[in-house]
Amino acid sequence: MIKKIFNFQFSIFNGKSGAGFTLIELLAVVIVLVTTGTIVSAILFNTIRGTRNTSATDRVSTSGSFAIDNISRDLKFAYGFFGISQNGVDFDKDICSVPLSPTPTPAPTPDFSSYKYIKIYDQDRNEISYSCNGGFYKITPTDTLSLINENDLIVTSCNFSCSQDFPTDPPSIGISFTIQDKSSSKSASFQTSVTMRNINK
Repeated sequence: MIKKIFNFQFSIFNGKSGAGFTLIELLAVVIVLVTTGTIVSAILFNTIRGTRNTSATDRVSTSGSFAIDNISRDLKFAYGFFGISQNGVDFDKDICSVPLSPTPTPAPTPDFSSYKYIKIYDQDRNEISYSCNGGFYKITPTDTLSLINENDLIVTSCNFSCSQDFPTDPPSIGISFTIQDKSSSKSASFQTSVTMRNINK
C-alpha cells in the first residue's frame, strides 16, 4: 500500500514520454516557486522602501534649502532691521550688541533658543517678518507664505540669533532649524549666518 501511494501520479503528462509527474515532484516545484516568489517580493519591498526614503530625504533637503535661501537673500539686502522676538510682537535689536566698555563681570551670553521671529524692511522698503514658530513662514502686511510643504513636513526646532561686535557694525543673523518628514521621520538640520550688509551703511 505504501509503495502504491508513493508511486501515485497526477494526470499531467509529458508530451514526449506521456509519463505523469509524481506528488513529490509537484511539491518540489511548488516549493521552488514559493521560495522564488518570496525572494522577489522581498527585493521589490526593499526597493520601494528605499525609493520612499530617498523621496523623503529629497523633500526635506529641497524644502530646507528653499527656506534658508529665501530668508538669507532678504536679510542680506535688508534696508532696515527691527530685531528678533520671542513672541512676534516685541522686537529687540539691542540684544545683538555687546557692551562698548568692559564690565566688572562678563556680560551673560543671551539665550537665543526661544527667539523664533525676525522683522526687517526689505530692499524695496516693505515690512517683512519671518516666523519659525510651528512652521516656517514669511509674513508681509498682506500675506503669509509657508516656506515648507506643510502637508509633508514639520519644523521640529528653530531659532534666530544675532550678534554685533560694535553698534556701528551691521548685524549678523544666525538661522538654525530642523525639518522632519511626517511619513518617514527623516529629518535634516540647516544652519547659516547672514550679515545684513546694507544696515548702518
